[in-house]
Amino acid sequence: MPILTEPMKKYVLSENKRGWNKSAYNSRIREYAVRGLQDLALLADKLPEKELAKIFNKENLFDLLKSMLKTKISAKNHEGWKKIKETPIMLAKRRRLLNICNTILMLMGDYNFTATLVPSDWKPWLGSGYPPIDNLRAILYAHQI
Repeated sequence: MPILTEPMKKYVLSENKRGWNKSAYNSRIREYAVRGLQDLALLADKLPEKELAKIFNKENLFDLLKSMLKTKISAKNHEGWKKIKETPIMLAKRRRLLNICNTILMLMGDYNFTATLVPSDWKPWLGSGYPPIDNLRAILYAHQI
């Protein structure tokens, strides 16, 4: 069962929101999305690895992560780009995305998490300090072997 109903999808996809009850749709979409994320967190926490591998994989998550972290700024030149980058909407978006990125990096760089991913003989080079640069570097290197 999808998270969004067909009318909700039509609302989201419509460029002109005239004629829609924006407040009601936005509220309902927010509520459904948050509940959907909570359900996904429950699945990620409780399903066996065999099922997790079919759901939470690069193929299934790529579009979500790409859209979620999207920051494209369309401008004719560098000066225009800098002006757009400093608008209140972009500042808020940058702050939101920096918080998300920081959270992801801190979770990934956690010593216990990293120690389970990398070869055991790498443990002496992992750290528990902030920022967890060595741990993130170890994950990147381990991914290549």
